[in-house]
Amino acid sequence: MMPSMRWTWWSLLPLTACLSKPDAPIGLTVLAPDEAGAAELVLDGGDAFWTTVGSGGGATGAIRSCELEACVPRSLTSRELSPHSLLVEGDEVLWASGDSVHRVSRTATDAAPFIVGSVGAGLLEIPIAFRHIGARLFFSSSAFFFRCDYEPGGKCASPSTISSLRDLTGPMTLDGNGLLWVANGRQLLGADVLAGQIKHTFPAPGIRSLIANTNHVFALDPDGTDLLDWPIAAPDGTPPTRIAAAVPLHALALDGDHLFVGTADGLLRLPLRPDPGPPEQIATGLPTIEAIAVAAERIYVIAAGRIGWLPKP
Repeated sequence: MMPSMRWTWWSLLPLTACLSKPDAPIGLTVLAPDEAGAAELVLDGGDAFWTTVGSGGGATGAIRSCELEACVPRSLTSRELSPHSLLVEGDEVLWASGDSVHRVSRTATDAAPFIVGSVGAGLLEIPIAFRHIGARLFFSSSAFFFRCDYEPGGKCASPSTISSLRDLTGPMTLDGNGLLWVANGRQLLGADVLAGQIKHTFPAPGIRSLIANTNHVFALDPDGTDLLDWPIAAPDGTPPTRIAAAVPLHALALDGDHLFVGTADGLLRLPLRPDPGPPEQIATGLPTIEAIAVAAERIYVIAAGRIGWLPKP
């Protein structure tokens, strides 16, 4: 059994440069310089996709996109209520907005979105997250977990709640083994949703920014200053290893070899093989990194309303 808790501390390097608009942060190649409210970032093929969220109650946002090598941002659709849970599959771009899941073509320009399914008819509260697994969409909200049959180009069919998975309410992520992990505010649960079975249960109060690979589940704690790590093979009930930071942590991303963590002033990288190693600061002098997406040779980020990239070290 792993130790109940291990603390790892590191010192962050000093800033190498200060940010002052309109100059770009040192080392960041800016693709889109003025994307106010940019929140989530997804790469697919040669394109970047991101959500924007307006400020204030009831403010609208958009789904935006551009080519990575010649970025001319455009809105695939706009006037969306707090779009989130962005997912790109083939020609489809899907997201949750209000009490519905919407879809638009990746080649669209400010098109009216197609409503894949609505969960506002007393079945669910506003969805927090969703994933497409097999021929179904699976949704978690703050109150319920449910599924519907879904094929690309279609609509949700035969929606139903799943009594054996009723505790899967909250942020979710898929691991490399096909298990769905959901943090419900009290526990971190790993489930085979196609079989309707919960396979793993770990204590996890109030975590956020959940991400997983084949061997580990990572998350940020409620205060945003600790990185939490659960080995998937650990016995049920095992508390996480905690890696404490001196600055707030804001975003997580994985590739095959490393975990990348966005901070209030830069970017950290942790090796993952065979187990997570000590973190290394690979970028400083940046504004707060709110989202990360990793490609073969580049690390793409959202930082203070800029979409840009850094070379992989």
